[in-house]
Amino acid sequence: TAEAGAIEYTTPQLFFTNGGAQRQEIIQSQQSRVSSNFSKVNDTLANITGLTATLVAAKIYRFEAVLYTTSNIAAGVKFAISTSSTLTATSIIYESFGSAGGIPITPGTSRATALDTTVGNTTATTVTSVFITGLIVVNVAGTITVQFAQNATNAAESLVLAGSTFVVSEM
Repeated sequence: TAEAGAIEYTTPQLFFTNGGAQRQEIIQSQQSRVSSNFSKVNDTLANITGLTATLVAAKIYRFEAVLYTTSNIAAGVKFAISTSSTLTATSIIYESFGSAGGIPITPGTSRATALDTTVGNTTATTVTSVFITGLIVVNVAGTITVQFAQNATNAAESLVLAGSTFVVSEM
């Protein structure tokens, strides 16, 4: 009989029995955030300082990045999900959604099925929020990261603002 408040560990999952005697999995996640603005003045993608997670082989993970940006209207922004170590994926799918002041941007939505594929690229805005969500099946353990660059090289900097976040949860 399930008892409310019971905590149970069944490798590799952690469970909690709620007040209605319903056994629920406790999501195990990694969270990271940008602690100071990350600047780019060219169109070469680079790892955003702080937005990383270490993943284990033979596991499936769900991830979400919330990225607040500013840029010169001619420079814009673009992103990718990449690795900063030995990580390889059996499969990956991720998609971006963008808005400027709550209004969807163009191209706004873009999807990728390979690491290091650009998503969320736009030049027609100065203040943009980009949301990236996806799923990765890990083949070889390593680190996953969010990358950023200007969509078109411009001397005026484009920024990922402090407070942007990256959350990765094992499925």
